[in-house]
Amino acid sequence: TQSSLSFSTSIVLNPPCIPTHYILYATIYDFANKGSGNYLAHPDFNCDSLKCSNGGKGIVQNALDPVTLLPAYNTSDCVTSPASFNQWFKPDSVNQKAFVKLVAPYDPVQKTYTYKNEQFYPIDGQYFGNEGKAHNFGFTLQTHSMFEYNKGLSVTVGGDDDVWVFIDNKLAIDNGGLHAY
Repeated sequence: TQSSLSFSTSIVLNPPCIPTHYILYATIYDFANKGSGNYLAHPDFNCDSLKCSNGGKGIVQNALDPVTLLPAYNTSDCVTSPASFNQWFKPDSVNQKAFVKLVAPYDPVQKTYTYKNEQFYPIDGQYFGNEGKAHNFGFTLQTHSMFEYNKGLSVTVGGDDDVWVFIDNKLAIDNGGLHAY
């Protein structure tokens, strides 16, 4: 299995005010696959019994929760239960919270900021560790960003499992479920 993350955005800027990098700060929740110390194993991570029919579409509702600004569970056989999904983006007895900085350099030819990492394992060997695997696959990541839409602006996002993009708190990209990048 491979973990990857990419995003690219084209931004209309006027020289000489073009920043050399676009920085996103993200929150990561590392999940115990086997259970560790006071932490319980999470049933949604590395679970072969989950079917994930319908390609995983529809796991989340079409809008962020208006109070928490987090994805709200809809329905899916890709997830054990609504309660287990609600642990994906909140500190809980099944995860440890960490932070990561994603830096996307500006490409003056394409006029885009692009972050692409085909080997995205930002917490290898940390928190719960790799739990006997080559990499730490058991994590979720969330980030928020603000930008002003200009005509012609585009946002491209990629990843391997359960990627959702919300724009103005509405679901714009539903790449939920288990699949290869």
